[in-house]
Amino acid sequence: MSLRSKIILIVTSSLVAWAGCAFYSLNLNPEIRFYCDLSKIQKRWADTLRSKTSSQHILIGGSSALFSVMPERAWNTHFVPLVNLGVAAGMQPQVMVLRALDYIHKGDTLIVALEPGLLTANEEMGTLGVQYAFAMGRSDWICRPALGLRRLSWGSAFLALRPGAYHIVTLAAKIVTHRPLYRYRLKDVSSGGWVSTESREFEDQPPRHGEKLAPQSVELLEALARFTSEREIKLMYALPWAYCPENDLKKFRQENASFLLQIQRYMPILFDPRLGAIDKKSLFADTAWHLNDEGSRFRTDELVAQLKRQQMWKCSELQKHAGKIGAETF
Repeated sequence: MSLRSKIILIVTSSLVAWAGCAFYSLNLNPEIRFYCDLSKIQKRWADTLRSKTSSQHILIGGSSALFSVMPERAWNTHFVPLVNLGVAAGMQPQVMVLRALDYIHKGDTLIVALEPGLLTANEEMGTLGVQYAFAMGRSDWICRPALGLRRLSWGSAFLALRPGAYHIVTLAAKIVTHRPLYRYRLKDVSSGGWVSTESREFEDQPPRHGEKLAPQSVELLEALARFTSEREIKLMYALPWAYCPENDLKKFRQENASFLLQIQRYMPILFDPRLGAIDKKSLFADTAWHLNDEGSRFRTDELVAQLKRQQMWKCSELQKHAGKIGAETF
């Protein structure tokens, strides 16, 4: 075989291997399939509300939103039209924001409930977000993003369609041990897109985050603030609830107050006297971000009450909490 023929064989084999990996990621990967199917459920709920109301509250965030806010309860109990667009944190803020643009209309309220760690981490676009965008038929979120956001080259995006070694190893282990291929199930998704999950033991510590907003987060928030202002869309931030042991409450709330002072430059922040810190572990399911059914009902009721009051944090109040906070507990 000539050198030319060998090169052609190697290139062809590589392309076939990549195509197979990409097909798996976009069509067979249990995690991607779950979130694509979840998105269809969330879309149906949004369409149903749109037929009944002239304006909606659109909530975006990671799993802290997905596992904690009940749209049906907000509507059926409190008559507040709420759409929960929560997805996995690994999708990254850019994908979450750009996806929301397909839902919001003039007169709507966009509630940003991104976890602080997502906005302070200086990370490039993750493979999960790339694979989800392509599986949803929205490669533009990655390679031709709206709002002038950072784009990923087509070459880098195509390479990200390959499943990682960790994914392959863990998937193989699940197959061998006859465990579910993905932790969460569609049967546990409500008609509004909220997800319930079984309670499991998790680390007895609060989720930490960086001190400063990452440069790409600043660009994202600035662009989002301009977009919503130009289109008469109300924009606000709602700090997610997270579990925090009682002895860490003071420090955790100080960190959250310092974080909110940075967010306040771009949008008002719903007033939550707990500053996102909840010390009742019995309200959480399997992580410090995921509330159980009881916790989700309470979180939804509290969020709806905050939306109705429209009370926002004042800069002076956040400065006070960031410097010194009392020992109040939930």
